[in-house]
Amino acid sequence: MNLLTNDQKKEIASSTLSDWKKRDLSTIVGYDENDPFFETYQLGKRIKDIPALEKANEAVLSVCDFYKSILANLRGKRRIWNEHKNEIISLIKIISPVFGVTRSCEFLQISVQRFYRWSREISCPSSVLNLCRKNHPNQLTLEEQKSIENYLRKPEFIHWPLRSVFYQMLRDGIAFMNLTTFYKYARSFNVARYVRRKPKQRTGIRSDAPLKLLHMDTTIIRTLDNLRVVFILSRTTFPERFLAGRLP
Repeated sequence: MNLLTNDQKKEIASSTLSDWKKRDLSTIVGYDENDPFFETYQLGKRIKDIPALEKANEAVLSVCDFYKSILANLRGKRRIWNEHKNEIISLIKIISPVFGVTRSCEFLQISVQRFYRWSREISCPSSVLNLCRKNHPNQLTLEEQKSIENYLRKPEFIHWPLRSVFYQMLRDGIAFMNLTTFYKYARSFNVARYVRRKPKQRTGIRSDAPLKLLHMDTTIIRTLDNLRVVFILSRTTFPERFLAGRLP
């Protein structure tokens, strides 16, 4: 088409230039009006011609960028995605005819390989983790799962931390698992728990008069001749206004 200068032609290898001259460009140059690219181009052009749609499109993209930045720094993202993988698979199947599988997986922050692996997984109603027992034989039995759920739902343990519930099961001879496995199954049951925690004490003990409060520290040390020696340190608590007047 004589679009290159002589200097540009000199930089092209002679073999490449010869191949280009002999090649039939009818199958390369040009375009098909039915190409999906032009459908997307026409849609974008129509959106740009209407100011209201263009502003709405920019707003939606801003919201998408915000959620994308939040998900990038989200802690426990992998666990959350695994808990909602059925919803993610269904959503990808809905939007993939429009955006394609690869772009749909990018929107939902998962790989294409993981999408197909999740799609091939067979749900197992006998497992609270929804994993096939044939492919994952090291799961807890139904009796062990039921025991965990019963302990989590007991009224006397409803305010206990999960770690305390686990060690109580160990003392009762019910649990035969490690703490990480217990946490994993306990989260899967979604049992509402109300752990009571003592509020943090922001201000220490204060007295309103000298010698009103006495404090004693006791330290017991065992010597080499197996004798116990007790060190006692006693002090009094003075009010802040009294100490302020005694400072040098």
